[in-house]
Amino acid sequence: MPIYVQALLEQTAENMENLQRTLARGEDDRRDANQAVMALTERLSALSDTMRASQQLMLHIAEHQQSLLPALQRLGERRPGTAVTAAMTCPAPICATSSCTCNA
Repeated sequence: MPIYVQALLEQTAENMENLQRTLARGEDDRRDANQAVMALTERLSALSDTMRASQQLMLHIAEHQQSLLPALQRLGERRPGTAVTAAMTCPAPICATSSCTCNA
């Protein structure tokens, strides 16, 4: 066998080994990426469940606050000029303070 043919065969074998290593590395990287995507999916699912539960809780709290409004109004009618009546009539977020200008 001529020497140049042997050299070509050795180089081809070397290139095949390099290709095999590259393919194996690519497969490992793909597997790692797939695992990362699966972990992210699980975390997003947990976040979605938490957000849904929080939304339900906030809705429940808002409903109960609405049900308290008549009682607060009755309390305010009994004690005019109190912070409760001022807070119910003032459009400002914080009322019944010295800086309130709603005249309630």
